[in-house]
Formats: sequence, structure tokens, C-alpha cells
Amino acid sequence: MKILLIGADGQLGTDFRKILAGEPEEVIPSTIADMDITDIRAVQKRLQAVKPDVVISTAAENRVDYVEDHPKQAFAVNALGPRNLAVACRKIGAILVSYSTDYVFDGQK
Repeated sequence: MKILLIGADGQLGTDFRKILAGEPEEVIPSTIADMDITDIRAVQKRLQAVKPDVVISTAAENRVDYVEDHPKQAFAVNALGPRNLAVACRKIGAILVSYSTDYVFDGQK
């Protein structure tokens, strides 16, 4: 099985790399330098090239102060990015596992 690990250089992605290091699956680490998940064309191109069976995405914008000051960028990373991954995964028949933050906004601000 081939796993594409997105956000591989972040806190959660780094932990996943450690956990998966001893497993027989091929793990392909990916960072924003490899693919910007907010760019649907870049996502589709990368997934078509790698052809993973599973995509694990730990990419998220979770810096609270930044998110509050940059809502459009936060929306792009935390909402459009996972959507782009889902669309691309569906096209190639890959399974998507997407993690986000446990910090939930009530939408009142």
C-alpha cells in the first residue's frame, strides 16, 4: 500500500512519520513545498503522479491568532484544501483521512 502523508513536517505529520516508519507500507511525505492543498490543479497533478492508495492529511492552519486575523487564508487551508484532496482522491480511487483542529469556532465573531 502506498500512503501520501500531507503535512509531513508539522507536529502531527512528524508523529505519523515516526509511527509509520516501521510499517511495510510505502510512505511518501509531502509538505507545502511539494503541493499547496489550496490549489486544486496542484493537488490533482500530485495525486495523479504519486497514485497513492491512501492520503493522510494533517495539513491545517491552527494558529488561533493568525486564523482570526486571516480568515480567508484559514478557510482556504482548512475547508477548501480538504475539499480539493477529496475531489482528487475520488478521481483516483484513493482513501482520504483528513485531520483538523479540535478548536471549534461558533461563528459568532
